[in-house]
Order: sequence, then structure tokens, then C-alpha cells
Amino acid sequence: MDFYGIHNVFALDALKSSVAISGPIQNPRFQNNFTPISYGKGCALLRMIEHFLTPQTFYLGLKSYFESHRYGNAEMADLWSALEKQGHSDGTLDLDLSMNEIMDSWTLHKGFPVVHVEKYDLPRGHVFQLRQEKFNLEISDDTEEDTVWYIPVS
Repeated sequence: MDFYGIHNVFALDALKSSVAISGPIQNPRFQNNFTPISYGKGCALLRMIEHFLTPQTFYLGLKSYFESHRYGNAEMADLWSALEKQGHSDGTLDLDLSMNEIMDSWTLHKGFPVVHVEKYDLPRGHVFQLRQEKFNLEISDDTEEDTVWYIPVS
């Protein structure tokens, strides 16, 4: 895996000028939808899905997706649906979770989160508090982002 390339993509995605990797296409001939961010972040997201669904569930979901859509067209939601069905079937995705909702937080918004973890020592053990915010390389950017990313933590 080309980690240097992935880091470059995340550096681009952390800029104010970044764009979401998914959105409506008004005129495909003149729109720059296929950028390094689209491909690089897309790869990183697929890798994330593989890890939180487990490789077996991920590959079975992909197989189902490819079989269902061979010789035809598909949309992003079709992939999420195939992965969700496989995840629910295998028990690797809680029944109350939707792949579409999970992935919308990553594909419909530009940027990515940084997670802050605080550890508290209590008499009966440890408690960890996690907080997320949009990672930003531009210090002068004072825009408030209310995006909440679904982050699989294990």
C-alpha cells in the first residue's frame, strides 16, 4: 500500500478548498469529480469498511454486489446495501446500523475527523472519553463544522 500517497490525499482533504468525494453531478463533462481525493479517500474508506465488517464479510458483500450488478449500472447506495446485508447476515454489523448512514458521514462531507481520547482513572477501573472534530491544516480557518463522522473504534 502506498502510505505516502494516502497521506498526500489526507493532506489535500484537510484543506479548506477540499471537496466531498460524492455529490450531485450537474454536468459530467465539465465537472472535476474524479480528483486524487476521490480515489485516495475512497480507497482508505474501503479499507476501513473491510476492517470493521471483517475481511470475510467485506469480500462476501463485494461478491454479492458484483454478481447483482454485472453487465449493468450501479450507484454507491447499491454497494452500501450489499455490504449492509452481508454484515447483518454475518452479525458483524448491528441490525440497527445502516451502511448508508455510516458512509454518508464520510462521503458527503469534505475532510476527516481527528479523535481526542481522555482517560480517567476511577476506583473501579478506567473510563475513556472520545471527542471528535474536523481535522484542519489551515490555522486561520474559523468555520464551524457540525459534521459528525461514524468512527468504528475497537
